[in-house]
Amino acid sequence: MPQQIDVKINDMYDENDLLVKYASIKIGSGKYIPFLPSINPYRIKTQTLNNLNEIPIENYIQITLDQLRDMDSDQKKQSAFITEKLYVNTGHPTFFIAKILIKPTQKLVDKDIEYIVDLLKNSSNDLMIPPLIYNYYTTEPSEKFPNGQDRPSDPIDTETYLTFLKTFIAISKQRKIENFGLMFPSNFDYTSTDKLLAAYKDCETKLAFIDSRGNKTSQLEPQINKLTSVSSKLYTLAEKNDEKFALYSFDSVPYTARREIAPAQNVLEYLYGFSSFGPGHTVRISF
Repeated sequence: MPQQIDVKINDMYDENDLLVKYASIKIGSGKYIPFLPSINPYRIKTQTLNNLNEIPIENYIQITLDQLRDMDSDQKKQSAFITEKLYVNTGHPTFFIAKILIKPTQKLVDKDIEYIVDLLKNSSNDLMIPPLIYNYYTTEPSEKFPNGQDRPSDPIDTETYLTFLKTFIAISKQRKIENFGLMFPSNFDYTSTDKLLAAYKDCETKLAFIDSRGNKTSQLEPQINKLTSVSSKLYTLAEKNDEKFALYSFDSVPYTARREIAPAQNVLEYLYGFSSFGPGHTVRISF
């Protein structure tokens, strides 16, 4: 279940407008381990995973609000979901990153948020990370997917997300959770970043997860600079933790251009102060 997270900066380079941070993390009373790029447990063989040395696991969970509500009132569906999606693997730091899909006409209510909190307060989840909330569409039926596929389109508007976030944090604190991963949605502009930081002001936030929505993380560089600044007096990561915090790039594009040799964007992200990143999730269709 979500535990205390500590961050240790092993080495840092901060010159010529470049910032490189090599960080280690400690979960609970465990030992410090390097905050390496994470892996998807469903894309790697169990035997291979067991041979890796404490590499972080990003457990990405996508579910529609309708599915969530069906599961809330159906124990068999809940059991199937927990067995299939809430991956358990001892010996590896595991972060649950959930994406709740809603229709434009739908609204998350307190009962929904309470259920999400209790699902994520899972024995194999090491850090409570507020979910992303996206609108979605369903693709046309096909031979492989007779009912179509549910695909995220755009994040919900910032004010609606902030309302959800405040309720999520309040319910989590009722469950005795004080440590959170700061989730930064991809559609938050520079001004809205202040409001996001204020929502987390009374929470311990040593890891921040930046949603790139299948784009380059560098497109959010001004907002990231604000998150990590030391002079804004806005409850930033640096003001709370000095330099003992780390950034995680979520769903960023793994390349920069269609060239004969395309430089890896995830490698370049290390130069923007990121210590770790995970696999991509956004499906883009080109014609």
